[in-house]
Amino acid sequence: ALTPPQAVSVLGAAGKREDSARWVAALFYGMRQGECLGLTWEHVNLERGELDVSWQLQALRYADRERERFQIPDGYEARRLEGAWHLTRPKTAKGRRVIPLLPLMAGPLAAWREVAPESPYGLVWPRPDGRPRDSKADRAEWWALCEEAGVAHPGGRRYHLHEARNTAATLLMLADVDPMLITEIL
Repeated sequence: ALTPPQAVSVLGAAGKREDSARWVAALFYGMRQGECLGLTWEHVNLERGELDVSWQLQALRYADRERERFQIPDGYEARRLEGAWHLTRPKTAKGRRVIPLLPLMAGPLAAWREVAPESPYGLVWPRPDGRPRDSKADRAEWWALCEEAGVAHPGGRRYHLHEARNTAATLLMLADVDPMLITEIL
């Protein structure tokens, strides 16, 4: 996990970006990369102050490319967007959650909605052309953000984006949030 001062530095650098809510979602809410990239505006309720994390962006393997059939396990719920990109449900019902939008997230998210690229799929954080954003581009943005904030792993390597999730858990524990609530948030 990033240290609390590192997390503050990254959030400070993110605050200068229009898409700052993307990085608050990772560092403060512990949302997985696929959950962030698969979040749609229909699952953001700014009026009620809720975020429904029930889908994730995932590229599914083709079973038959010509017929555009995909390898979808039995009981797996998936909505195709384009190409191999699908919105999929988390593996378990526990992976679906509705979390409160705190001011740290609600304000930047509302501002982002005004300037975000229009997506035919309603994606909150799409590519500039509105299509699904792949994990590689998202990871590059994370690394650029960490570099801008002057943050690196003690071993000298870049932080993995998933370590933002670990950071969220650490920050919540340091804030004396009940462990059961931390589990529900994550």
